[in-house]
Amino acid sequence: MCIRDSFRLVSNRFCPVDKFQLIHYTPVNSEIGYALCPQCYISPPPGNEEMESLVCGECTYYECPYSRMHNELGDCNECEEGTLLVDFTNTKRLAAFCHFCSIQLIFAPVATKWQKLNDSCKDCHHYLSNVEFFTQNKDFTQKSYKSICLFCEPEFKKKLQIVQPKTPSTYKRSGRGRGRGRGRGRGKGRGGGYRGRGG
Repeated sequence: MCIRDSFRLVSNRFCPVDKFQLIHYTPVNSEIGYALCPQCYISPPPGNEEMESLVCGECTYYECPYSRMHNELGDCNECEEGTLLVDFTNTKRLAAFCHFCSIQLIFAPVATKWQKLNDSCKDCHHYLSNVEFFTQNKDFTQKSYKSICLFCEPEFKKKLQIVQPKTPSTYKRSGRGRGRGRGRGRGKGRGGGYRGRGG
């Protein structure tokens, strides 16, 4: 970190390990920011002791709802090195990013609730999700969706926007190796890569 990096508090998000309010950290010249707990960053929780510094997207502490264990969608098809993480700090849309190549995927306007399930899509191998909207969204026929794949469910697939990074990621540290859950696959599915409207 340096003094030119950007920091902001994440509203109503507190680490259950030490009760610190989460911070959204954006490195200078980077398009992608990351959530972190100030205490966990310098003193990682159980299971992460080997890390010198820790952000939420790398944390494998299962009891924390902001850890990688609860917010990963699966492998990134774009770079085949990183993991896709839902950006729970985004208050305007349901979106994810790759922690390695910084590609951004925008699935829908902000959802009231998003939940990762342990089961995986039989076609693309990304984790399934439950999604709820606060009100009926004009772009979707339902207010809530259960056990869907954000990449394969027709209504979400049609709205998927892909934003390619303009600058290299500064987050490249651990790749895919840590905290891989069950049901993970290459994520290519029948079509390969991501198919969306582009950024």
